[in-house]
Amino acid sequence: MQLKYFLLIFFLAGTISFNGYSQKGYKIDIIVNDIPDKEVFLGYYYDGKTYAKDTTKSDASGHLTFEGVEKLPEGVYFLMADKQKFFDFVVGDDQSFSLKAPDSEYIKSMEIESSHENELFYDNMRFNFEQNEKAKPYLSVLQDSTSEKSNRDAAEAEFDKINQEVMAFQDSVINNFPNSVLGRMMAANKPVQVPDNIKDDRELGYAYYKSHFFDNMDLSDPIYLRLSQPVVKEKLDVYFDKVVSQHPDSLIKEIDRVAQMASSNEDMYRFVIWNMVLKYQNPKIMGLDKVFVHLNDEYFQTGKMDYWASASLKKNLGDYSDKLRKSLIGMKGANLIMQDVNLNKRELYNLNNKYTVIYFFDPDCGHCKKETPVLVDFFNTTQFDVGVFAVSTDTSLTKMSDYIKEMKINFVTVNGPRTYVGNYQDLYDAYSTPTIYILDENKKIIAKKLPAARIEEFLENYEKAQNQ
Repeated sequence: MQLKYFLLIFFLAGTISFNGYSQKGYKIDIIVNDIPDKEVFLGYYYDGKTYAKDTTKSDASGHLTFEGVEKLPEGVYFLMADKQKFFDFVVGDDQSFSLKAPDSEYIKSMEIESSHENELFYDNMRFNFEQNEKAKPYLSVLQDSTSEKSNRDAAEAEFDKINQEVMAFQDSVINNFPNSVLGRMMAANKPVQVPDNIKDDRELGYAYYKSHFFDNMDLSDPIYLRLSQPVVKEKLDVYFDKVVSQHPDSLIKEIDRVAQMASSNEDMYRFVIWNMVLKYQNPKIMGLDKVFVHLNDEYFQTGKMDYWASASLKKNLGDYSDKLRKSLIGMKGANLIMQDVNLNKRELYNLNNKYTVIYFFDPDCGHCKKETPVLVDFFNTTQFDVGVFAVSTDTSLTKMSDYIKEMKINFVTVNGPRTYVGNYQDLYDAYSTPTIYILDENKKIIAKKLPAARIEEFLENYEKAQNQ
């Protein structure tokens, strides 16, 4: 199997810390007939990506040895030469063992000495291979749209039996070898089982599912970062995208809870927090930038991430958070005082409508030329009491004047650079155009970065919610 992308990174001691393992070292003896006289890499996985940990040279018979004075982090590893991955194996607590691959059918023919972890690992792969072979004829029937119903029912029953055998095998490994690499890997993929007595109660079932979501994965165990699939990221994505309510306060509460679970291990703690930063630095859902600000304030500016976060990273996160925090939903929007095309002073706070739309645009922006007519049409037809305060981000009054005429704009339009209150970008997160904010009658921000076509719908839903 060719690896299109193989990241060759040698980590110096201390680059990534792993707590709690001894200094007994590792010695892995391998014979692979297919790779005589080759430079061979000991590879490992980190968040589903591949890296190199060690390198050695095989002899004429394909014999090679990897050894080191410090034990390897537990996880799934692989052998690679000539940019070709040969096979996976696991490294657990016992790190002195031998593998022999007499032919290219590695799963079937692998010979293992002194490694119960790899005996389990290869037994599982062989079992899965056998089950897949058994399932093929039934899958063929199920995937054939012309199959008779009776044949499909019989095939489905047989396929279910095979699935039950697979799950029983996995349960046996989890129950009998819970601390093995394979046992922990299988447990992590096991879904939460809601008790029968509450699963029909939507609220109780959901509460149980959410509170027990991470029961089968110890978030303080870094082994989950070193499996062939990015199971930690996948688990976090499902939890924060589909399980937790997409409200900033709910997400913040759960992030803090999950971070606490991981906090006793530096690698897992860092991984959880950094993944949350990446997830919420530019969120797709309105209002979730509050989560990013919380992450910065709670984990970076307090010093909790100082064991790995550089001063420049902290500064960049802090600067961006400070720009976001001035225009979070729920905060009072800053007043804007700027000149219009006639050089008259116009003030945002002088608009006394029930709702105010702030519209940042650039006369040369192609997207703005599509968005502006939609906003103009909304302003002319809506039944809501709405005022619009449009801010041109270009310095040219001529361009702004021409744009007003071209777009038939009949609401307040000002020139952003001709300001009495400083740079608008220091007051609102409006670094791209077009950008829309909606303020209520008290000039509190109630929506941001909506497309103009959704303003009417938003206001309808907002008023329904306010009247409940």
